[in-house]
Amino acid sequence: MRHIVKSVGVYFDSDQRLIGVPEGECQYGSVGLDIYLVLEPGYDDTALENFLLNTLDMCYTKKGTIGGPTALEKYTGKKNYNVAVKGFRELSFVWRKDEGYSFIPVMVNKEYKGSFTPLWDEKITVPLAYEKGVLAQAFRKAMEISIQADLPTTNYQPKKTFTLLCEKEVLYLEPEDGHFINVEDYGAAEIYQGYSYCDDGNDCIAEFFFSIASELDCDLSPDNIRKKWEQFHGKTDTFEVSKTDVSVFTLRAEFRNKEVHKISYFKQVDEYELFACELQIKLAKVSKPLHSKLIKLFEEFAENVSLS
Repeated sequence: MRHIVKSVGVYFDSDQRLIGVPEGECQYGSVGLDIYLVLEPGYDDTALENFLLNTLDMCYTKKGTIGGPTALEKYTGKKNYNVAVKGFRELSFVWRKDEGYSFIPVMVNKEYKGSFTPLWDEKITVPLAYEKGVLAQAFRKAMEISIQADLPTTNYQPKKTFTLLCEKEVLYLEPEDGHFINVEDYGAAEIYQGYSYCDDGNDCIAEFFFSIASELDCDLSPDNIRKKWEQFHGKTDTFEVSKTDVSVFTLRAEFRNKEVHKISYFKQVDEYELFACELQIKLAKVSKPLHSKLIKLFEEFAENVSLS
């Protein structure tokens, strides 16, 4: 039988020693087999990619069983899975015939001993045709996410997602300040997702949002940005456009007058779509300390955007 999906559980310890466990069929569906491959520390990208693909090739090479010793128990010599898994983290490596490869980072489930929780929002994908080293880099990134999610000092926040018109997926972290309200798309076709910052009287004084910047018509010339923004917000007192390498974005524009302070990060994602991450502050309603705080929060918001 030819399978269109194969999955491997990769366990790793603090030395980044890898134990790959392929899946196989059992009477209840699929299960991790009791066989494994080991990759000792000190490996390079070539050895890592060979290890991943060789473990994937072991999927469905035998029937799986429920109740017998697991691969990790056999490797560690422990007779109990909860004991055997102690000191290990895990991530999933998946191959889909029509899509390619993906890595799903996993964090330790603190409620159920010996179990893990997949971080689906952090999934990293690699196409079927990839350049040498790309698969290894994706694995290392997924491993680092799994490690960071389990740090005692980390208040892990899963990323949110939405899909652009060009079908690329955007991943981002919601602003954490309790004054923000999720307003979704404001009921506007040109906005993907928005958050309003409200004061204690529940008045909206600032907005963070993702949009298609339709007013610019994909023209990122400084003259066009200034002209269009002045049509909406009045004549500017301060205006600046500069190249940037903040997360996925390539251009930053800033506009300010007595009424509004606006900052936007832009990326041309295809011929017809301009993706923007934007901030607007109503200056009459904010103090100087709050103004500075909102800018800092927005810069952090923009830094945590990624595309897949």
